[in-house]
Amino acid sequence: EREGGRTYSRLTDTIRRREWKKDAATVLGLRDKANSAVAQWAAVDMLRDMMLHHMRHRSITDIVSIGTDPSTFYRLRNNHHRGYDEWISTLQRFDDDKGLLKVTLASLFARAVYGQPMAEGACDKCSTWIAGSATRFISGASEEKDTKAFLSLTSLQQEHLLFTSWADDAYHPAFCVARVDSVKWIVVAIRGTLSVKDVLTDMAVHNQPFLTGHAHAGVFQASCHVLLKVLPVLYVACQDFPDYQVVFTGHSLGAATSAVCAMMIRARLS
Repeated sequence: EREGGRTYSRLTDTIRRREWKKDAATVLGLRDKANSAVAQWAAVDMLRDMMLHHMRHRSITDIVSIGTDPSTFYRLRNNHHRGYDEWISTLQRFDDDKGLLKVTLASLFARAVYGQPMAEGACDKCSTWIAGSATRFISGASEEKDTKAFLSLTSLQQEHLLFTSWADDAYHPAFCVARVDSVKWIVVAIRGTLSVKDVLTDMAVHNQPFLTGHAHAGVFQASCHVLLKVLPVLYVACQDFPDYQVVFTGHSLGAATSAVCAMMIRARLS
C-alpha cells in the first residue's frame, strides 16, 4: 500500500470494470455503432454524400476551375491563414502560469501517444509525417514498440500504464490511460490522425446533435468508443486514487475527441 492508493492489481478488477462498463453505458447513453468493416464503409459513404452535397451547390465552371487552376489551392490557403490569424487576435492572453504549466504537461502526453513514429522523429514535420504514416501502413504497427515509445516520451514506468488501445480504425482512435503520481493525474491521452482510417473519422463531418448544440459526427462516434473502453478503467482508478484528477488530452483529432469526452462526462455528472 502507498499513500493515495495501491500500486498493484486485484483479481476483482476485471469484474469491477465489467460491471462499471454496463452502468456507464446506461448512464451516459453510449452506443458504439462502429465495428471495423461497417465503420469504414459508413465513413466512406458519409464522405461521398458530403462531396455530392457540396458539388450540387457549385456550377460546372466552378468544379472545372478547381481541378484545372493550380493557383486555387494557394489562394484558398492564404484566405484560411488570414482568417485563422484574425481569430487568434481575438483571443485573450493566457496569464495563468500554473494553468499554463498544466497545459504544457498535458501536451507532452498528447505528443507521446503518437508512439513509435513520434519517438523516431516521423512526426516532426508534414513531410516526415506523411512518409512515416505510409511506412506504418505498409509494414504495420507494433503495439509493443508504441507502448515502449509512450513510456519513454513520458518518463513513466510500466506500472503507471493502466490501459492501452493502439489498434486504430474508423471512429476508433488509439489512446492510452496512465497514472502520473508527481501531479496526481489519471491521464487519458488520445492520438490524432496518423493512419488512413483516422482520416475517415476526420472526413465524417456531418453535424451530430450534441448536448445543446452540434458536434462533428466522426469525433462524436470516436468519443463514444473511447468512453466505453475508458470509463471502466477510470472507475477503478478513481476508487484506488480518490485524490487524483482525471485529465483528457490529445492533439488534432485526439484534441477534439478529448474535448467531447470531457464534455459528455461533465454533462452527466452535473
